[in-house]
Amino acid sequence: MIADNLLDTLAERLGVSDGYHALNGDYIKADAVSKRAALRGFGIDTEDEGKVAAQLDALKKIAARVIPKTIVRRQSENISLAPKTPSGRPEQEITWRLLLETGDTVSGKASSEGYIEIKNGLPLGYHQLELQLPADFIVSSNLIIAPDSAKATDQKLCGITLPLYGLRSARNWGVGDYEDLALIAENAAAEGLDFVGINPVHALFPKKSTLYSPYSPSSRRYFNVMHIAPDMVPELNKSRIGKVVLREIFTSQEYSHARGAALVDYELVYRLKWRALHTAFQVMENHKPSNARKKAFLKFIEKEGESLQRHALFEAIAEFLVTENEPLYDWTKWPQDLQDPNTQASRSFAEKHASSLRFYTFLQWLAAEQLAQAQQRAKAAGMKVGLYLDVAVGMVPGGAETWGNKDEVATNVSLGAPGDAANPDGQKWNLAPLNPEALKQTGFKLFRETLGATMANAGMVRIDHILGVNRSFWAPLSLNHAGAYVSYPSAELLAIIALESARHDCCVVGENLGIVPSGFNELLHSYGLLGCTLLPFARTQDGAFLKAHEYQNMQLASLGNHDFPTIRGYWEGADIEVQQKLGIGAGKQKIARDLYLRDRDREAILQLLGSENMLPDSIKLSDLSQQFSPALNEALHRFIARTSTCAVALQLEDLLGLREQSNLPGTTNEYPNWRRKIDVPLEQIFETIAVKALIQTTLQERANSRLEARKSA
Repeated sequence: MIADNLLDTLAERLGVSDGYHALNGDYIKADAVSKRAALRGFGIDTEDEGKVAAQLDALKKIAARVIPKTIVRRQSENISLAPKTPSGRPEQEITWRLLLETGDTVSGKASSEGYIEIKNGLPLGYHQLELQLPADFIVSSNLIIAPDSAKATDQKLCGITLPLYGLRSARNWGVGDYEDLALIAENAAAEGLDFVGINPVHALFPKKSTLYSPYSPSSRRYFNVMHIAPDMVPELNKSRIGKVVLREIFTSQEYSHARGAALVDYELVYRLKWRALHTAFQVMENHKPSNARKKAFLKFIEKEGESLQRHALFEAIAEFLVTENEPLYDWTKWPQDLQDPNTQASRSFAEKHASSLRFYTFLQWLAAEQLAQAQQRAKAAGMKVGLYLDVAVGMVPGGAETWGNKDEVATNVSLGAPGDAANPDGQKWNLAPLNPEALKQTGFKLFRETLGATMANAGMVRIDHILGVNRSFWAPLSLNHAGAYVSYPSAELLAIIALESARHDCCVVGENLGIVPSGFNELLHSYGLLGCTLLPFARTQDGAFLKAHEYQNMQLASLGNHDFPTIRGYWEGADIEVQQKLGIGAGKQKIARDLYLRDRDREAILQLLGSENMLPDSIKLSDLSQQFSPALNEALHRFIARTSTCAVALQLEDLLGLREQSNLPGTTNEYPNWRRKIDVPLEQIFETIAVKALIQTTLQERANSRLEARKSA
């Protein structure tokens, strides 16, 4: 058994916290099991003293490097580096050369004191800094120059958020798709809205219909092919064979069932789309090299390079390795020689199944093409922002992203959270975290590619659990045991977010709900990122609801989100009802307390609306049994619109007055998470009188608050 003090030393060097403060303020010390699990997440054998000692030596060598492997600076900052030379003394004979990503170079010599001094104003981007020491000793590092702030957010933005998968339309195949997204964005733009937000559209597991959570992706680098609209693909709707296949599908009972089902039938949707998309692929393969779409497809393959090929290879192997009549989408259960994309066995498989790999690259091209078209149509329709896309906090441990990037991903641990308002018992999300030490050594490559993939097709992105750039809670993957916090290089990660934001002309919202470390929100805003706030949690330190003018400007406000009840569900206690029904939580005493607190919240909200002169005449403060009504819904929407935040998101479910929430955290099969469909077809949503009135009321309130803000400025 290795001595705990040796493991403690290693844990401290790697940023594994000794403990954390719980929701109630108590300090919870990380135990030995949690620390050992975190160290295993870094790939360290905690049972081998020699390997632990070797890892400590390796960390010492990294710390003693001439200059860090990766250096991140803001554009306005002067760069001053003190190289750690082999002699241990300042060296005046050091020359340096900066290779800009544009191909240009900047060079110079160390100062008389041995410092490398580079003036501010360098071009934004990912550059290489080379130092030449005496005796031709050359050191190379990544130098990342970021803007001082992310893309600025226009004031008083107002948009809509909705579950893409749950949209019904006159033409979709039983699940919302990218064509639906384009159409609803155009319709929302006509109402004067600035953006349309959806859950992540990262790549999932296309032939395993039970793995459909948008927040549990196989890869965040690529897209969910389930949302492809096959009938909008030219290879189908403009070819003879494609038209035949579409006609057969449209007249089938399966197609009717998929469209008419109350919940999304993912297995059936996939089966229908797979037939159509294979036909589209055959048509593409038969195109002549001079065909414009064939050229565009080949250009996409070339641009995406090895990353796309690895993703396609993962999909092809998983489809080939069938277990229990389903593809095996967990590379940790594959044969040993296929558990790495760089083995001879993997390369041989790729050659033998080249057509299958090409099919999966074709699907990614279609998804990227249709998503990009949705953003183009949103902007063309007049939206200031267009698509507001979501970046999930992690990826499934056995999925494509971890298989292709093992060195940059933490293994054997899951991201999660200690107890908070949503889940007092804590959470384990079954998502692999990025390895913070590897991030620094690779120039944050995987992190920045993940951001770029989503930002390329968005005017604004939401980064799920932005608190993770500061610290992430790692829980043992295979144990029912508490975890430990692991520190991340927050300033560097936020700077890279700002850089990718500027490059893609994309605003950024960080989801900062939960236990927020002191000073983190200020750091977030200093890089130009918005935070999130939900009405039920927007409170003063003593628990009172914030008044509209007390909301911070650098926030996106909403009545709720996908992890919480709709505003009607919140008012009626629907979330407490379902928790009681499913036995979630701490039993009858907790349920009774939750009901009591919800009664108090309703009373406080009515008083809040009264203080803002927004309480409808039909509602009396003395009537604490007030039922949810259209008048109350309007008052709540008016209130959130009046807040001093620079952005407001209206949930489609709230506009429609729906009761059930789309996702119930802490459940899997007990609740129809990510399967509920919106009853109103998207073509009729903005024709619904109540929805139209709520949107116009909200926009007018936003306009009025903008005028008031200008007068007081």
